[in-house]
Amino acid sequence: MRPVGISSRQVLVLTVGLLVGTSTVLTSASPAKADQWWVLLVAALIAIVFCTLVWGALVERARRAQHAGTFGESFWILLAGPVLGRVAAAAYFFYFVCLAALVMRHLVTVLGLSVLPSTPTAVLILLFAAMAVWSSSQGIEGVARLAEIIIPASYAASWAVLILSFLTPGLLHLDRLLPFLDLGWRPVIHGIATAITFPFLELVALLPVLLWLPEPRDGIPMIRRGIVMSALLLSGLALRNVTALGVEEASRYVFPGLASVELVRVGRFIERIDVLALFVWVNAGFIKLAVVLLASAGCLRDLLDLQGRAEMAPLEVALGFVVAALTGGLYANNREMVEFAVNVYPVFAASFQVVLPLVLLFAGPRLRRPGRNRAPSTR
Repeated sequence: MRPVGISSRQVLVLTVGLLVGTSTVLTSASPAKADQWWVLLVAALIAIVFCTLVWGALVERARRAQHAGTFGESFWILLAGPVLGRVAAAAYFFYFVCLAALVMRHLVTVLGLSVLPSTPTAVLILLFAAMAVWSSSQGIEGVARLAEIIIPASYAASWAVLILSFLTPGLLHLDRLLPFLDLGWRPVIHGIATAITFPFLELVALLPVLLWLPEPRDGIPMIRRGIVMSALLLSGLALRNVTALGVEEASRYVFPGLASVELVRVGRFIERIDVLALFVWVNAGFIKLAVVLLASAGCLRDLLDLQGRAEMAPLEVALGFVVAALTGGLYANNREMVEFAVNVYPVFAASFQVVLPLVLLFAGPRLRRPGRNRAPSTR
């Protein structure tokens, strides 16, 4: 029997961590303007369907292709064979490195603007890179155990902030949600595409993790549940941002979620709860960074055919430096970061989240189901 790496509950908390990690302060469906709160729910529904049909089929194929002593790290090769699998690993290595740099840039930017404005950006980048490399070096078991502690607290804190926002007198103006479909369907479709790629289908980084479950097929229902939980929260946060700031005012902020939280005051004793928002952002964002960095290291392991963690240690350090270098040179300013996230990233990310999985699904090797009379393998 193969060893058990993680549990279904840990897949759930990792899913929520990836989805709320950088989405609670940075709006993911901003092109939809006042309609973004329900656009997020539509995007989540589409992501659930795609996850169930396409990712579920890929995980099932990889599960049936498992052999003795190889699980988790060799996902892409198990899925598509030694040639196409390594091509896929190279493509996903590129994507995961870029995604890790994006996540780290978001974390560094919000900390630099809100908490540590006098600290050099390079210092924050190196600090996050060092912590992420150390966490990913502990393997998926270590990251999952850390997520079990951090993510439930972060998720509860997000709901607490949202509830306090609704309790603040005069903060929310529901008339700002009208008129419905004010700008037509084009911004709505743009918003759906943006929300699908950020954050919902970024869960592609979790696919190799599912092979560490006792039964990999159990991971897809956990991912669906995590999408539902996160979509409800993100929809509520988007509704709060629009009704608290207004569409035009919210568009002027790099982090509208943080700007709206700063306005929350209940009575004369509950204020400055932006600390809770930053707690969620930094902790859940760090989990997302660690998982994505771990996924990129797994792709590198597949490409170089490495087995033990000792062989990967120097490469993980080098990978951390590469991500740190990309983080510092990605954007000239914060406004450019927002423009990339809204206009460029959906097209870029869809190639790896949608197109490549479909290619692997139809071009990968066909595996016959084991016969009923065949004794089950114990390898």
